[in-house]
Amino acid sequence: MVKQSKTAVSAVTDGVVLCQDGKYRWIYEVDMLRSPIIFHDVVWVLAVSAGVAWLITTFIILLTGSLTLMGFLESIAMFIGIFLLLTFLSVFAYWIVAVTNGRKYTVLFEMDEQRISHIQIKRNVKPATVLTWMGILTGALAGRPGAVGASILSATHTSLTSSFATTRSVTAVPRQHLIKVNGLLSRNRIFVDEAHFQFVYDYIASRCPKAKIR
Repeated sequence: MVKQSKTAVSAVTDGVVLCQDGKYRWIYEVDMLRSPIIFHDVVWVLAVSAGVAWLITTFIILLTGSLTLMGFLESIAMFIGIFLLLTFLSVFAYWIVAVTNGRKYTVLFEMDEQRISHIQIKRNVKPATVLTWMGILTGALAGRPGAVGASILSATHTSLTSSFATTRSVTAVPRQHLIKVNGLLSRNRIFVDEAHFQFVYDYIASRCPKAKIR
């Protein structure tokens, strides 16, 4: 069971903390060169984008009445070639981004009764700083929670929020400290340390009425 932290130090050591606003928060750093998850999702996005472009192009040609079997096969070959080229380029780009960020992809997670958010922390913000803000939000330290929340918001970059009500599947991958929370068009990746993995997984799974739990 995850307990509310009593000090800013315990907010660091406990991993998952319950803040004054009723949200659980924690930070996780992913080694971009050792973990394949992020790159797998990049390739998936490329495949879907290329596939949609191919379907639209093929459909347009079909409407014109000029689609032949040979033309269809050539379009498939072209699609595969473009996808492989994009994948090769993405490997190089991914490596540059990983090295530039010190190999670390740092994420702040926020979870409450309705949703969970995956929020990327900006490169120039130290995780220890965000952890201190989280310690303030537990109510253990003096401060203004509203101002602290604004500080956390300013320290973050992009985010993806999954509503439990619309989640289609929840899949646990304990060896990678990963919980996959997928909607119809979204693929959220939740990382959590081993000590709190079961708690977070059970919390999410029990609040997704329409999801397949794996």
